[in-house]
Amino acid sequence: MSKQKTGTPKNPKEISRIIVDDIFFNKDKRTNYQEKIKKYGSNYKKIQEGKNARLAGLASLGSLYDIEGITKELDLISYNYGYITLASRVVAGGAIGGLYTREELNMLGQNDANDDKILFDELPKALKECKEYLEGYKQGLEEIQKKNKHIKKK
Repeated sequence: MSKQKTGTPKNPKEISRIIVDDIFFNKDKRTNYQEKIKKYGSNYKKIQEGKNARLAGLASLGSLYDIEGITKELDLISYNYGYITLASRVVAGGAIGGLYTREELNMLGQNDANDDKILFDELPKALKECKEYLEGYKQGLEEIQKKNKHIKKK
């Protein structure tokens, strides 16, 4: 009895099939990677900076969005992903888990209402249903209306 070797195929058809499969598999991987880069950027540090800037809104009023010094497009994408998407998810999880005080959620809601980068429709469901956050968001919208009325009077 002879043992058959397994490993590299010698049949040209089999070799071509493997090469074509590999090309298509790697193409899909590259495409997925490129799509992820377009959505999230590629700079972990900037993602964290963006997230931390938004979460700082739990402790102080006013927008802390700061892109000064960011010159690369992918860094800006990373920062925005952290600021908008990741921070929203973190706060939503914290609101559900009771990690934030009523005042913190209220303050973040006020800040978000005044921040044109934060779109209410794109917030996680947990934030849209969080009473404390919504109270702050409403206060923020009322502040905007007051400012707009004051500007129109001038």
